[in-house]
Amino acid sequence: MNKLISLFLALTSVQALNAQTTDAMLPNTISSAALSVGKVAEAVKPDRISYFSIFSGPSLGRFSDPVDETGTLDEGSISTWSQVSFQWNINDNLRFLVNPRFVLNHNGEEAKENPIEWDEPVFGVAGTWVQRGNFSIGGGLNTVLPYIRTNSMKNDGVILNPGGFQFASYRLNSKFSIDTQFWARAFIYDRTAPTGENRASYLFAPQFTYNINDSMQAIAFYQFNGDLDREYSHKLLEDDSLNLQFSWTLNKYVTVQPLITMFRESNFDIKNSNFNLWLSGRLF
Repeated sequence: MNKLISLFLALTSVQALNAQTTDAMLPNTISSAALSVGKVAEAVKPDRISYFSIFSGPSLGRFSDPVDETGTLDEGSISTWSQVSFQWNINDNLRFLVNPRFVLNHNGEEAKENPIEWDEPVFGVAGTWVQRGNFSIGGGLNTVLPYIRTNSMKNDGVILNPGGFQFASYRLNSKFSIDTQFWARAFIYDRTAPTGENRASYLFAPQFTYNINDSMQAIAFYQFNGDLDREYSHKLLEDDSLNLQFSWTLNKYVTVQPLITMFRESNFDIKNSNFNLWLSGRLF
């Protein structure tokens, strides 16, 4: 929180300095400006930088592209979605964050000419909301901003999309925990939005975690996805999936989480499942 206040004061001092500058004062002004820039740099330096990536890989039955819930090949869709999170401490349980995001296209037609597709950065907070003994709830709340949007989001008429990912956990003992993943995002539109756009999307995933040791976990979760349409009608999608995951934390900088996704619509056939990989950690 002190850094956020310092940032405001530093920027204010720079504006005041510029307003008072004359040619006669230029040498001292340069020195003062350098000092002010130093203050700004120290003020905006984040307390933490972390990263999170999701590699959407090939199907296990064909070893080429992923498949959808019906087992249909989704050609040219091997990709990696990533975000880098710049975080400033507000207090012991809450952080302000700015998350630039992008997608790496590995084998699509656009990958040759445009392998990197930039997503909108999101701005918000993250932290622990509830901590009571063995039970905890944590996550983040964020949104895009109206003046920092891609053309795709502008064409959809979306000006804000508040939401975020939450994780609830109840630790049964030193080995087992029962958890829940929940993600939801609302869409706020301007008057140019086309008809038929959803008002919200969400996922819900009950999870069971087995702690092998301090750095390794075996995880199983079942994911449901849904939408809320413009008439506020709820629609549960048919791509619910069983996900089997192994998590290995090498150190605070790297956690590797390979997983296999199997779909109910394909009768959980291993040949019509996908290999994915999550990679996360801290840069400092």
